[in-house]
Amino acid sequence: MFADVLWWIFGCFVIVHLGCCLYSANFFRCITKPLLMPLLLAAVLCSGDISIGAVRFAVIAALIAGAAGDYFLLRPRDMSHFIMGLLCFLIGHFSWIYIYVRFFTCSIFSAAGLCVVLALYAGYLLFSWFILDKRKDYVGVAIICYTAVLEFLHFISLGILINSISLFSVLFFTGTSLFLLSDSILALSLFRKKLLDWLPVHDFWIMLTYIGAQLCLSLGVCLYL
Repeated sequence: MFADVLWWIFGCFVIVHLGCCLYSANFFRCITKPLLMPLLLAAVLCSGDISIGAVRFAVIAALIAGAAGDYFLLRPRDMSHFIMGLLCFLIGHFSWIYIYVRFFTCSIFSAAGLCVVLALYAGYLLFSWFILDKRKDYVGVAIICYTAVLEFLHFISLGILINSISLFSVLFFTGTSLFLLSDSILALSLFRKKLLDWLPVHDFWIMLTYIGAQLCLSLGVCLYL
């Protein structure tokens, strides 16, 4: 019963926050954003029997790191805040990798299939570098390293999905794909805004895909671990 209440509260905060993004209510957007991941964490911990201590700690680390990243990215154009936000999300991605990598096996990929997948990831990494205007400073290096880790997380989810199509694997793959989409929109909105002239209200789409990503990854843990 208490878990249901927490899920409802989380859902209400998501709706309010997305509404604030949509209608540029910046004050309430800044208040609700850092609260989303702690509420999701509370709902997950009350809903699932996450019996493995290390997994429980990793879930807590992933979502608390997400909350910290959300706070720092309230001012994404401040490069010091932006880098701190990336570092927080990097901790979160490593935490998700720790949780899910046990279900992954690389042997399911054929040599040709593996080459194609790695080529696509390399292309996305190169695309990220061009978005940054080929920056070689610490910002460029940090974003490329962050993107590589996120791609590795996505690669794990792809391998699990190919190995066995189930609700668990679909949730994981959808979550990592939404993370890639969310971060791509964020990067374009910061460094190549003209390329997103066709997409209004960037904050709304960034947060919609980001919340969806964290929710899918969390539900995979909550329902199946």
